Amino acid sequence: MVKANPPAKYISLSLITMLCGILLCGCGSPSPSIPPESGSIPFTSPTETGSTPSPFLPQPTGTPTTPQIGGTREDIGGWIRLRISGSPYERGFQHGYLLGEEIMENIKIQDYSLKHDTGQDFSFFREKAVQFYGEMVDPEYQEEMKGIADGARAQGVEVSYEDIFCLNTLIDLTSWWRIKVQGSASQLNHCSAFIATGDWTADGKIIIAHNTWWDYFSFSPWNLILDITPEEGYRIVMQSAPGLIWSGSDFFLTGAGLMGCETTIYNFQRFREEGAPAFLRSRCAMQYADSIEDFVNLLNEGNNGGYPNSWLLGDVRTGEIARFEQGLEYVSFEKKSNGYFAGYNAAENPDIQSECGGWSADDPSNFSGARKVRFEELMAEYKGRIDVEIAKIILADHYDTWLGKENPSSRTICGHYVYHEAPSGAMDGKVTTSDLASGMHLWAFWGAPCGIPFVAEEAIEENPQFQWLKGYLKDLPTGSWSLF
Repeated sequence: MVKANPPAKYISLSLITMLCGILLCGCGSPSPSIPPESGSIPFTSPTETGSTPSPFLPQPTGTPTTPQIGGTREDIGGWIRLRISGSPYERGFQHGYLLGEEIMENIKIQDYSLKHDTGQDFSFFREKAVQFYGEMVDPEYQEEMKGIADGARAQGVEVSYEDIFCLNTLIDLTSWWRIKVQGSASQLNHCSAFIATGDWTADGKIIIAHNTWWDYFSFSPWNLILDITPEEGYRIVMQSAPGLIWSGSDFFLTGAGLMGCETTIYNFQRFREEGAPAFLRSRCAMQYADSIEDFVNLLNEGNNGGYPNSWLLGDVRTGEIARFEQGLEYVSFEKKSNGYFAGYNAAENPDIQSECGGWSADDPSNFSGARKVRFEELMAEYKGRIDVEIAKIILADHYDTWLGKENPSSRTICGHYVYHEAPSGAMDGKVTTSDLASGMHLWAFWGAPCGIPFVAEEAIEENPQFQWLKGYLKDLPTGSWSLF
């Protein structure tokens, strides 16, 4: 496969030379390259390059006054599938024009959720987004976000570039806020995931599966399958939300033959304000990486610690899978061509565990440890037979290993629980294989993968602590799996 030749990125920051020796896009100040062997890698402090930062709201050159709309939108099984392509501004305009109402709804949801969880509103975080990251965004992504805002306004939806910019930075900024005020990020966006290859799968090729856990209110906009064909770099198909230029929930396929997902590392307690935000690093890695190592290095470039994850990655061309645990001062990387990795919101590396107050999966009574045990049981049970249908069964599993019985809870792979006075748990399911990913296809389920429906009105009536969500909380249907 021919490697895309990416443009120079993040001109306000230093450029990096990647493993392949080709100049690729940088996502911040230099971080250490990740070797193919396992282990911890200490963080290297950034150096000042002296380069002139790019202005925050540049007037784009060559922006068409009446762009062709293009793009397509379909509503399938509770999901929105959005296909966009072309120049950065054109694909952004398509996004905003076709999803204008959903973008405004997303902003309103995040505003209400932020007020409840932090006491600060969307405008506060919008100001912080400009302060922290306004000079880091390269022209390509500035253009795409400006196009989103212009496209939405063309539909009569009044959103600004700064609104779109803030939506894309919220994961970093809420992590910063929680660490600053509470001492740890304490993210509730837990997930369950696995990736397997070789002797563990039915055909010896890769299979990857993931369900996202969040509170049912603030995660409700993430029912978007976003398909981007850029002018430069690789095509991306990923789960996302209206207004985002990245995933935010991180299940993705790329035209380079890469696939991946992540589970957030719980209770992380570090943040570097001068670092690059996750949305820039993640989008850059998905669009321009040609290998697992490229992806890891681009994702780690300028890491601010704002979205610490255990990433599960696969390469269709080689059949190899990897786990990249990303803290702030430490990262860990493992790769294999036969076996599996699972994700359960805890790092295996002890150095990274030290950055999250010692949280680990060693305690079988907590939501990480119990799911680790269950993944080990299920992977052993289904070894050599894992295919799409078995992956769906695993994502819907309700066996609580701590209690030794079926018990939908935070200790089960398909999670169900209450957090921050809101109903929470698994809200989706995604599965793909080497063969499906080669054609940029995946299976997706909107709602709890087990199929248990959630009726908002009944939940609010039965739980007085949910009253603040009245009029905002939506039902989750039983749904069905759809092929995209």
